[in-house]
Amino acid sequence: MADFWTIPSDKTIATIEERVTVRLSLPVNGRYLPLATSGMTVTVISGNIPKGMRLSGYEIIGTPFEVVRDTKYEFCVRASLNGVINDRTFNVIVTGADDPVWTTPEGSLPVGSNEALFIIDSAPLDYQLIAVDPDITAGDHLEYTKIAGEIPPGITLTNDGRLVGVVEPILALEKPAGSGFYDENNYGSFPFDFGERSSNGFDSFFYDLGIYDLSTPTQSPKKLNRYYEFTVRVSDGDSIADRTFKIYVVGDDFLRADNSIMQVANGIFTADVSNVRVPIWLTPSNFGFRRANNYVTLYLDVIDPNPDTGIITYSLLATNDDASASVLPPGLELDLQTGELGGKVPYQPAITIEYKFTVRATRSEANTTDQPFKDKTFTINLLGEIDSVITWNTASALGSISSNYISTLSITATTTVPNANLLYILESGSLPPGLRLGPGGDIIGKINSFGSVSNPGLTVFDNQSLILDGNTSSIDREFSFTVSVRDHFGYSKITRTFTLSVTDPDDKLYSNINVRPLLPQSQRSSLTEIITDSRIFDNDKIYRPNDPNFGLQKNLQMLIYAGIETKLINQYVAAMAKNHKRKKFKLGDVKTAIAKNSGSSEIVYEVVYIEVIDPAESNTGVKTRDNFTITTQNKNSVNSEKYTSAGYTIEGETIDLTTPDSLTLGTRRFSNVEVDLTPSITVTLRDSSVVRITSGDGFLVGVRSGLDITSPVTQGQFDPYRFRPNPENTVKVDSDALSIDGANDTKRFISSIDNMRARIRTVGETEINFLPLWMRTSQPGAVATLGFVNAIPLAYCKPGQSTSVKNAIDNANIKFNQFNYDIDRYVIDSTTGVSEEKYIMFANYKYNL
Repeated sequence: MADFWTIPSDKTIATIEERVTVRLSLPVNGRYLPLATSGMTVTVISGNIPKGMRLSGYEIIGTPFEVVRDTKYEFCVRASLNGVINDRTFNVIVTGADDPVWTTPEGSLPVGSNEALFIIDSAPLDYQLIAVDPDITAGDHLEYTKIAGEIPPGITLTNDGRLVGVVEPILALEKPAGSGFYDENNYGSFPFDFGERSSNGFDSFFYDLGIYDLSTPTQSPKKLNRYYEFTVRVSDGDSIADRTFKIYVVGDDFLRADNSIMQVANGIFTADVSNVRVPIWLTPSNFGFRRANNYVTLYLDVIDPNPDTGIITYSLLATNDDASASVLPPGLELDLQTGELGGKVPYQPAITIEYKFTVRATRSEANTTDQPFKDKTFTINLLGEIDSVITWNTASALGSISSNYISTLSITATTTVPNANLLYILESGSLPPGLRLGPGGDIIGKINSFGSVSNPGLTVFDNQSLILDGNTSSIDREFSFTVSVRDHFGYSKITRTFTLSVTDPDDKLYSNINVRPLLPQSQRSSLTEIITDSRIFDNDKIYRPNDPNFGLQKNLQMLIYAGIETKLINQYVAAMAKNHKRKKFKLGDVKTAIAKNSGSSEIVYEVVYIEVIDPAESNTGVKTRDNFTITTQNKNSVNSEKYTSAGYTIEGETIDLTTPDSLTLGTRRFSNVEVDLTPSITVTLRDSSVVRITSGDGFLVGVRSGLDITSPVTQGQFDPYRFRPNPENTVKVDSDALSIDGANDTKRFISSIDNMRARIRTVGETEINFLPLWMRTSQPGAVATLGFVNAIPLAYCKPGQSTSVKNAIDNANIKFNQFNYDIDRYVIDSTTGVSEEKYIMFANYKYNL
């Protein structure tokens, strides 16, 4: 065996700190250094070295990226010299997980206008608490929770640290409370005195010792201001940081000129504070579409922060915020008191007119010249006298579709109503089993050739050799159904009856095999945020958005094999015995492809996908070999067991599983009771006496004829025989991974996608037409079809839209390599007798790499 390495496998060669540039030397035998002189090469063949580092010669150099927590990177390196290879698996641990650090100062929060350290009750609040964690760049996620204290009523703390809501009003004091001073109210009616002491010492003067009317009375508050103190915890999933904050809520009667309680220079109130607040608009700015020659009512709603001190009135302004004329639709009038727009809109020609107008909400109070107001601009589109005509684009005969194949059929119609969406409804009849009609007219799903109780399928008699009516009848091979379509305004509706024929070219079933990772919760949340971002994946650009086989794909699923003959699940398990092992894949660039039907130049759809890179496959196009031989002294033995039955060992002590002769039971009221477990037969005679016969004694039976029969009693084998599974993946005698003459454990099977697919191919026949249409299409600039590619589809797009979606992904600077694409099982859509998805785990056999 070549002594290329100085230490064995599974050793940790270094523990390094994140963001610190290092140079690590692999434990290569010194006699082969320098490598350029000896000719030896060192390469990484599987696993991952720390992110941010690379292998140069026999050294790993670079600056490791941030890690969420202490992370162990395991990788396999191969040393090669003159055709001799030697592999080692090493570990590098990257440390430096960071704790969250608060940047929002502790104490009073500046939640008021102009960063005031108070907020008036009934006011809206939207304040962001901020903490930082350098590990966020590594995929970390911060979550905020309240762990103690009280937040002002009406305010909610979100998971991302925002304090949002409208502060509920402070409860006003009751009138019998009086000024709140001692003896100013009935005994026991209030829990404490809350009156404010006079600034000139009214309560310190003795009776008749001061000048009459010297004291200035103090204005008693109608509401009590209050501090709300609470503690917020921020966590990155591993470590936490707590901080306590305060919010000062002030009553709306406090910031007035008649306030004799407020003190200056207290660091909270400034000279520009005011209790005057503008109304808050609630009504969205776009009223959408309304129909002309009809009654129209529009409601304008606002929040009045001071409902007790004034009223709100509404007025129509002459101009909008863009200097255009503010014009109401004809026939509508604005109620100045309620803000309601109502009236009958007159006849309008068959056009759509947009009206834009601005309304001012003004608060008016008595005895003040302040009239705070807030303006808002609204738009409404009036539909004229519409000649609503819907026309079918799809003929009644939909043609034919093959069973077991995913449908791309659809029913379409057009309407003369501008900007109107059409809704398709199945009125009567039925589609082939497994298909359904989507609201957008798409025929979704795939036809089930062979059904079950829960999933009906096509009917087959005698392998299709049964003849009815001179072979003129067909059974459930042509389906007729009626579909209605209407615009979403409900102006018109039409129906049509369609027919769809089903062809069943093969009496065999085929299955598709996929893989998908089980992502951590933080990564699942990140993926959901990306996929649901309408700025990237515009629904108007998505092909068949309601079809789970197309549209947006939300689980990072990758196809491994399409169209393999459906078999029992154990046959797939047997094929996975070699060249299959849990492994990680790298997510590469985002790419696009088109799909065309065979013999047609018309694009059916386009796809945006992530390229998946298999570390075990060459990037030069050379196929990875199935297996290789290593040099080792480890021996193969035949004494490995799948189950054990004689007993088992706990902490070095062997536990015997044989049955004892007796069992002693302790009782509460009596002494111990001994139960005899010796094999025996007990016979109760007519005189109620009992005879006990043990094994080996035998017994004599007298019969009426006068003869005696002697019957022996023989003890059988009654020791328990319990099967207990071994925890390891045991190589059994039915495995073909080892040969009978293979004394040494020398053969290793490479788990690359090509080799995995080759193993699956041995299960049965393959139907090439189950490969996705875009993989069976020649791409622009190429003659041959694309063929199978390692890809994770993100979105299926309408023709001409994939480039736009890809550009949006690139502009958003989304790094899909943040997702841990770790695969340890197959997901197969059907097996013999089971039409639901099943998963098959990869065994951890030692001969698979």
